[in-house]
Amino acid sequence: MKSIKVFLPLLIFSILLLTACNTNSTPSNTLPTNVPATSEPTAGATPTSTTMPSTTPPPKTFAEVRVSVSAEKPKKSGMIYFVSIPEGEQYIEFAVKGTITDFKLIKVVYDSASNEIIEKSVAKTIDKIQDQSVVIKTIEPEGSPMEKVTWKSSSGKTYEYLVSYNGLTSEPKVYIIK
Repeated sequence: MKSIKVFLPLLIFSILLLTACNTNSTPSNTLPTNVPATSEPTAGATPTSTTMPSTTPPPKTFAEVRVSVSAEKPKKSGMIYFVSIPEGEQYIEFAVKGTITDFKLIKVVYDSASNEIIEKSVAKTIDKIQDQSVVIKTIEPEGSPMEKVTWKSSSGKTYEYLVSYNGLTSEPKVYIIK
């Protein structure tokens, strides 16, 4: 009798535990509730099989643009190179990993009356850059900037780099674009 008193609660506990574990799992032969069990073809159509919806999210599209300045022209194969200011002493490299669009080099002037930088003209446009570097020979002025570079991410967001010397750091600027 004593062994039944010990065995019975243990048996009940085991049954409850097994029942609780089985209620949270879905048997492998059933479909989730949001997928129809059958697909009924319309008149004249061929029946198709039902496919399970993908649970994998689409891959995120992002790019990285690393901007660095050098006194020497980078020597990379496949880079896009152009001269903006022939007497320029700096080479600004835009190293692109991923894809960006609508890359523009824009000539600007400083308007002291409005205290704003005004766009004058677009000097160069590149529609799409993918896993490539763009190098521009130019000048980084210590005073008012003369140029800026803009580009867009795949989501359409516009990014801007104002070509000017800040004297604080020589670390490259990194733009993570989402």
